[in-house]
Amino acid sequence: MATGVNAVLNADDNLVNNVTYTFVFQCNNLFSNPSASTLANDIQQNAPNFLTSVQVVAETGTANKGWYNIVFTYEGDGSDVVSDVAQSLITAFLQGSSDNFTYMVGFGASIPNYNAAAGGGSQGVVPTFSAYNLLGFVSPTQQAAYASEASAQVQAVGTSPGGQVATAVAPTNLLGQNTFTNTVNNQAAQAAANVNQIVNTSNQQAAGNLTLIIGAIIAAIVGFLILAPKPSVSVSA
Repeated sequence: MATGVNAVLNADDNLVNNVTYTFVFQCNNLFSNPSASTLANDIQQNAPNFLTSVQVVAETGTANKGWYNIVFTYEGDGSDVVSDVAQSLITAFLQGSSDNFTYMVGFGASIPNYNAAAGGGSQGVVPTFSAYNLLGFVSPTQQAAYASEASAQVQAVGTSPGGQVATAVAPTNLLGQNTFTNTVNNQAAQAAANVNQIVNTSNQQAAGNLTLIIGAIIAAIVGFLILAPKPSVSVSA
């Protein structure tokens, strides 16, 4: 799990005084979505006053378009639970600007920005080999390290704040598996496979270059032997 990010909140969890939370909502309007400032005003005018230091961030990523992160500090007696606070915010939006929202997920941490899309996890993961590899080869140890790093980069998406949001709201497949988690795992495996392919191609090119160089050296030696002047031999009577 990413450092500083708490687990997904349960609906019946009690909020803790002076703790900062992030609640994620999705707008269900038919035509247009409100601005972050409009929602902030709705909260100020209509939400319970135990929600302080409110920050509203409208996400813009394709996968989470229409999603809003409501970051706030709870200053209450601890009797309020997640589901009640989420509903109070939904009511505040509806009463203030007549915007319809669905509560998606909540965190016991401040997470103003994220992107729930895994994206093309393996795209752009290209190891940089040294100039030596034009003539030499990537060792198995190097190859394993590159592949492991590529996989880790993709897996980091799943443990990031955005990955936790996506995992929490993603549907399950017929086998009961989380579809977002499956996507991350598949892309991590593909990233490692891509690196292995790159290494194999690099080694093949290195072998070809080495063969050409050896061939050139042999040809140069043979040419020198053929064209080199022969020593003259004189015979005296």
